[in-house]
Amino acid sequence: MYQIDTQDGLFHDGDGVSELGTVLPASWLNQIQAELIAILKAANIKPEKATQNQVIEAIKKLISLSVPSAATEDKAGIMKIINALDSIDDKSALSALQGKILNDTKLDKTGTAETALKLSTARQIGGVQFDGTKDIDLPGVNLPGNQDTSGNAATASKLTNACKIGGVSFDGTQDIDLPGVNKPGNQNTNGNANTATKLQTARKITLNGAVTGSCSFNGEGDAVINTTQVIGLGLNQNVIDVTPWRAYGTIYVNQTSSPIFLSISFLHTNKREAQLWIDSTLVGEVTTSNEDSQRKAVYGIVPPGKSYILTGNLDIRVWAEVR
Repeated sequence: MYQIDTQDGLFHDGDGVSELGTVLPASWLNQIQAELIAILKAANIKPEKATQNQVIEAIKKLISLSVPSAATEDKAGIMKIINALDSIDDKSALSALQGKILNDTKLDKTGTAETALKLSTARQIGGVQFDGTKDIDLPGVNLPGNQDTSGNAATASKLTNACKIGGVSFDGTQDIDLPGVNKPGNQNTNGNANTATKLQTARKITLNGAVTGSCSFNGEGDAVINTTQVIGLGLNQNVIDVTPWRAYGTIYVNQTSSPIFLSISFLHTNKREAQLWIDSTLVGEVTTSNEDSQRKAVYGIVPPGKSYILTGNLDIRVWAEVR
């Protein structure tokens, strides 16, 4: 938007004698109107004669459209973190604390539950089906009848199938001698004992999700994982108009633990420019000319600990930050 055509670019009341008041040409007023209409159009708001807050509502809408939306199954975005395993909220992420609880109490695919209510495969005891869901009665034990007791009793003097111990056959009928144990010879002791105090191969334990971290673990001591919390853009943040506290040529640093989203809009002044730099990298720039009278803006995301600076000379309209 160009300034009023006076020598100093300002309006004057005049005294009617030595100086006349500033004349407002239709072209200047039409320019003001066009600028305001452009804001409403960008926000898809239809101008209404009786409404007096459409411009501010349009600006709020444009800023809100720049903020990431909620995450979905197909799109990344803002997501709430919950800290309860009994929640039925399908739009929130589980906290790292509850994830650790699940990890500490999980049952492997091939594991056996200590407090199962039902056997995955029912078994027969004394010819009676048993799946663990209810008590059973056995004929010949607590009901009239007989049990087939043929077979090898728990106190048998001989194994039905002989086994080898240290390479020596053993069926329980006599003592055996083992080379390298109670007689000359050697035993192959390669392998990792069931009661080993150290893993043969150290393993890496890694945490992913709302917190990240990893450590090496070989069983000699407790594992300590130093974690880093992953904080997403928009979580516990607000949209703030920081225009009064921002200026060209000043380096600002994100001293928070979350990313900051920048939205800087400009007034249209002919033949001017502006550039947004984040950590010495150019992320956005605008220029103006008579041929292009639309207002423009630059946007950027500043990671924690990184600097940002605006260079140029285009008049700033609104400098907003999500922080």
